[in-house]
Amino acid sequence: MSIYKISSGRMLLRSAFLLVCVQVFASVLCAQDGKATLPANANFGERGLLVDADSPSLQTPVTAPPLMYAPPAAGGLVIVPNFNANVDQPTRDIINSVINFYEATITTPITVNINFRNMTTGLGSSFFVFYNVSYSSYRAALGAAATSPDDATALSNTATGSANPINSNPSIAVKSANGRALGLSTPEVTFSSNSPCPSFTGSGCIGINVALANSHGDLVAVLEHEIDEILGLGSALSGNTTPAIPWSQDLFRWGGPGVRSYASNPSTTNPCAGPAAFFSIDGGATNLNQFNNCANGADYGDWITHTPSQVQDAITNFSGTPSLTSTSAEVRSLDVIGYSLNLTSPGLRFVPVTPCRVVDTRLPDGPFGGPVMGRSSSRSFTIPAGACGIPPTAQAYALNVTVVPEGTLGFLTIWPTGQAQPAVSTLNSTDGRVKADAAIVAAGIGGAVSVFVFDQTHVILDINGYFASPANAPSGLVFYPVTPCRVMDTRLNNGPLGGPILAAGATRAVPVLSSPCGVPATAVAYSLNMTVVPTGPLGFLTTWPTGTSQPVISTLNGPTGTVVANAAIVPAGTNGSVNVFVTDQTHLIIDVNGYFAPPGAGGLQFYVLTPCRVVDTRNPPGSFGGPALSGQRGFNLAEGGCSVSPSVQAYSMNATVIPAGFLGFLTLWPAAQPQPLVSTLNSYDASVVSNAAIVQSTNGAINAFSTSTTDLILDLNGYFAP
Repeated sequence: MSIYKISSGRMLLRSAFLLVCVQVFASVLCAQDGKATLPANANFGERGLLVDADSPSLQTPVTAPPLMYAPPAAGGLVIVPNFNANVDQPTRDIINSVINFYEATITTPITVNINFRNMTTGLGSSFFVFYNVSYSSYRAALGAAATSPDDATALSNTATGSANPINSNPSIAVKSANGRALGLSTPEVTFSSNSPCPSFTGSGCIGINVALANSHGDLVAVLEHEIDEILGLGSALSGNTTPAIPWSQDLFRWGGPGVRSYASNPSTTNPCAGPAAFFSIDGGATNLNQFNNCANGADYGDWITHTPSQVQDAITNFSGTPSLTSTSAEVRSLDVIGYSLNLTSPGLRFVPVTPCRVVDTRLPDGPFGGPVMGRSSSRSFTIPAGACGIPPTAQAYALNVTVVPEGTLGFLTIWPTGQAQPAVSTLNSTDGRVKADAAIVAAGIGGAVSVFVFDQTHVILDINGYFASPANAPSGLVFYPVTPCRVMDTRLNNGPLGGPILAAGATRAVPVLSSPCGVPATAVAYSLNMTVVPTGPLGFLTTWPTGTSQPVISTLNGPTGTVVANAAIVPAGTNGSVNVFVTDQTHLIIDVNGYFAPPGAGGLQFYVLTPCRVVDTRNPPGSFGGPALSGQRGFNLAEGGCSVSPSVQAYSMNATVIPAGFLGFLTLWPAAQPQPLVSTLNSYDASVVSNAAIVQSTNGAINAFSTSTTDLILDLNGYFAP
């Protein structure tokens, strides 16, 4: 049987008096509530999480996730918990850690009082107060409070006027906390003695079945689910009824481009049958998450079932241990209904994994297999749901993207699902050859990444690690940049880091710690650039930690026999070495620009950026435009308009060259240092070439050098800073 997160309440609106109604399975129990301390337009509602206690999956305990302590935003949201006596201290600690996430994420300066109690039936429930306010007042308040790019998009797709654009009613229902966040008169109230939180004054109360939630490591998700609903998430739709007054989140409930979805659906299936409904901020053009949209006993304002589970899922399979991040669809929903967010990305730590193939569209059709991607098509891949063991708490991935085009491929772009497709590219294959490019990609909605291809091609995604918050990766690694340095070159005299040339089908261990590059034995993974100089076509090269089995992945391909480079983050193996395998004879050059190790002095965390084009020399002359590169040129990327922190000490970027002819090599390095004897990429055949690079910077600037004339494009996806 399924495990259900189900609505345990049905909200009733009354003008003369208030009813508190609690639905338990098929029974509805109502009690008249006192009205002496309540505003005339206040109403009560309840939403809850019930669970089928007969489900066999209840028998398997899951380790609870780590606590998420974070500093509160100065002058921002304050949630004051009120604990019933039956809430023990360990549970209070977890509640406080969840509250800290909201206080660090939401900067709106209001205080929200919430009562917490332990309950022995169901999984969780929320009981709250809401108000019917004029739509015109609410829309005006949204405009006044808009601070984020999502707010701007949402407002441009939310009509002004005296009637709401959902069903032309002059009112919209707003929960107390949500209204106060916008400066509306929606005060907290004192709940009556026969309510779930008797005589408590606040915005609402939350019940949690601690024993049941803890047995699944799901307590954090249950708490976040219910706090979301106290703060304002949810739909007025309930069962088979369509209330006259929608709730605030219903403004962002769509069924398609320009088509709103606000109607009950008699279907009782899971997943829902019948008309779709999804969360969108751009008028239904982009589906950011699917709503549960039928009378299956679950809330219409929750998501459909996901694997792995998401915090706001209505019906959950308890897969993974979901928790919110600042980019979760739930948090973006809170943003557009009226809360202001701290948009500073948290610093992330790196967790290496055994290199693993997560997507290969050459395989049979499926979520991580075929079909081939068609011309001008996009597709999303939920990385945590793949076979590589990546947790849903990952906020960015270290990937290797390989294309096997069926002809010319103008470009491929990869970016976080849920964001607008950025004006950047990841790789190009203008002659249709197999190509690979490393990429650090932020996790989008549900942990997914989106891929767009200009022309038909197969796509392969390999992963060698991920980035997560220190709370979710307590053993995570930080980055230590080093002066770019050549570790190995088989064109030199024979030796551990020199010749001979690699033979076809050969594997060789590379003792990185023996190089003159100053990499310490504490290094757990290396940031490398691998360059091959083959004697003919090269099927592929694979690199992995020494002492482990060769994985079914590839690092780069050289089907035309030209010089090819690709970046790679490679975990250190036995004695700090890495292995390299080549299908065909080739020389190999390995450069290092940094390493990942446990936190210490000089260590840097990773900060995600929305993919952003910072340099394009095809543009008119300027600091970040033309002319084309020929020789050396400096770029102060910190001033390039991509929201980089002044504390930046290294950039994560994708470099693309469009050479006028033969290009021996391009090198990128810190502006304050001499040019090192390393290369970033090569284009002997004058083709468009891309490569990922982590480039240190001590003053925000970097240098670029090309052996001959080429246009240069630099796209940023993040940076490293203390």
